[in-house]
Amino acid sequence: YANDPRLGYVDVGGYGKFGEWWVGKDDLHITEANGLRLVQAVNKAFPNKIILFNTMQSVDFTLKALATNPRMGMRTDSLGEKNMYSMLAVDDRLQSFWTTRPIFSEWATSADPVAGAAQVKQFHVSTTSSHNMRLTYDQMTSTQKAAYESAVKTAGYRYAQVFAPPDQPV
Repeated sequence: YANDPRLGYVDVGGYGKFGEWWVGKDDLHITEANGLRLVQAVNKAFPNKIILFNTMQSVDFTLKALATNPRMGMRTDSLGEKNMYSMLAVDDRLQSFWTTRPIFSEWATSADPVAGAAQVKQFHVSTTSSHNMRLTYDQMTSTQKAAYESAVKTAGYRYAQVFAPPDQPV
């Protein structure tokens, strides 16, 4: 898959609950050395792909992981939750990476669309995933619908089709 053009990015997953590096108080935490070995294995297997690292880790470890690959972006799993349960939201050492690397997110199951829309703008979220949120579009208030639409439209690049009268070139 390393050279497959259909594969846009690869997540450094595979450890912890849900492959998200998330472990509870009594669960076995990965050592930093083994965590970096896992990061390097993904970098080696996918040398031409965008790699994503979950920001639920310590900032120091996240910075070490990001230093292994200039194409490595960040992923935060809880768009619309307080601070997205993410070190990205609470430590400014990670907040300038958006200028050179993508930041992916997915809606939290109990997400607030209004908070999520603000987070997309504040943290320059590149891409959102929308299937996790329990609140469906039909259940949203008009304010929530507007915020949700804003979050989806303002994440990432702004592609737009320009329409011109038939007699004028675009």
